[in-house]
Amino acid sequence: MPNWLINTANLADQYFARQYLRWFRQEPSLMVLVFHSLFRDKREIEAELMFLHEGILVEQFRLIITYFLQQEFLFVTPADIQKGLDPSRYHLMLTFDDGYYNNHRAVPILQEYDVPAVFHISTGYVTRPRSFWWDGHYRARRAQGWAFQRILAEQNELKALPFAEVEAKMIDGFGKKSMEPTSDTDRPFTAAELRDFASQRGVWLGNHTQDHAILPHYSSQIITHQLQQSQATLASICGYSPTSIAYPNGNYSPEVQSIAEAEGLSIGLTGIRKKHYHKDPLPRMEIGRVPLFGIRDIPAQCDNFRSDRALKWLKN
Repeated sequence: MPNWLINTANLADQYFARQYLRWFRQEPSLMVLVFHSLFRDKREIEAELMFLHEGILVEQFRLIITYFLQQEFLFVTPADIQKGLDPSRYHLMLTFDDGYYNNHRAVPILQEYDVPAVFHISTGYVTRPRSFWWDGHYRARRAQGWAFQRILAEQNELKALPFAEVEAKMIDGFGKKSMEPTSDTDRPFTAAELRDFASQRGVWLGNHTQDHAILPHYSSQIITHQLQQSQATLASICGYSPTSIAYPNGNYSPEVQSIAEAEGLSIGLTGIRKKHYHKDPLPRMEIGRVPLFGIRDIPAQCDNFRSDRALKWLKN
């Protein structure tokens, strides 16, 4: 779809959402936002050291928090969801995926506003430090002059392969240095850093598998191993076993859900973009999440996701 058409649709969606919120009160619900990295400024984004995902700036993250606090949202954790949420209130859970060291930039903001966030960690990148393969791939292809959409298409093809095969292809195609982080911006936490990070007020850790394995592609034995190893590593680092899992790439299946629950995980976060109304039973192992994009107007996106009748929600 052409960019001009996407932009036009977004503007129409934002106008519709704001008009709805002007005249109608939203229904009580749980919304979950997903982030990956926090960038200091636009120059850090423009350096193209990594695959950008949504490209949220630190100050945009602050703006998101203040927006939802002003709208009387309660910020919650997996433990709050397990206990049961007040059906008359609005709830929001902030989540991060992967385990980038740059996530530590969230701590001062979380503590300033006294809100929590859940950081889902691919623990193999912490215990055996290396670049997340999609970042190494992005840097290599950009150096060859590839456009973003072409890189994205190839990454989607690579995601269908076992993670070990992908990393082998990276080394064969681009050399060992392609799997080495380039800076504090694109590298994962070290174990020592993650231990300190986990001790900070407002920080909760969650499971994101050992190797960012897209779980439906694997046997039950490998799924179990990926989840067990991540749980064990996180327990040794932070002193507790997490109860939430963010399925890598948002992909899951009934088998994945069943194994996750057997490993003590009772909250499962997907790639489905939706909110959950308190009037309906909460599917705890397949909770939807919404990304925000730093290149778009942040308050407008927040309005859109908060509104019960914004155009993009009409299909739900």
